[in-house]
Amino acid sequence: MNKLEKFFKEINTDLEQELGKVDYFGTPSAAEEASWVIWDRKRIKEVINTQMWVFTPEKKDYRLMFSILGEDTVGLQYIEVFKEGKGMGTTILNIILDAADKYGVTIDVFASPFKCKYGNVPVNLIQRFMYKSMMKDTLRLINWYRDFDFVSTNKKEPFRMQYKVTKELAA
Repeated sequence: MNKLEKFFKEINTDLEQELGKVDYFGTPSAAEEASWVIWDRKRIKEVINTQMWVFTPEKKDYRLMFSILGEDTVGLQYIEVFKEGKGMGTTILNIILDAADKYGVTIDVFASPFKCKYGNVPVNLIQRFMYKSMMKDTLRLINWYRDFDFVSTNKKEPFRMQYKVTKELAA
C-alpha cells in the first residue's frame, strides 16, 4: 500500500469513528471538477482533471472530495457541510490534517466558498455590493484555513493555499 492509499484509508477509518459510516470510499477515477472564486472583480476558475477520492456519509451530512496531484500531494477539492456552525467542518479538517502529518502528505486548497450568496449571478451582472459579499465569504474561508496552518502560495491570489507537513511530523 502506498503513502496516499494509507492516507485515504486513515481518513476513512477516522471519519467513520467520529461521524458515522462513510457511504462511499472512492477508488481513484478520472473526473473533471471546477471551483471558482470572485477576486479583484474577476471570476477565477480552477479546473482539476485528475483522479478523485470521494467521501460521502450514509446520512449525507457532508461531502468531501480530493484530487491526486502527485505521489505525496493531494488537492482538497472541497469540504461541504450541510449543517454549518456545528463544528463538523473543523472535525473533518482535523482528521485530514492528522493523516497528512502522519504520512507526510501535502494538501493544496483552492479556497472557494460554496454558499456564496450571489454565486449564480453572471459576472457581467455582479454589482458592487455583491462583490463585497463574495469577497467577505472568500476571506472568511481563507482565514478559516489559515487557522489550520495553511499558507497562501500566491500573494495576488491568497485563496490558493497549501498545508505542508514539517519533516519532524512526517513518519
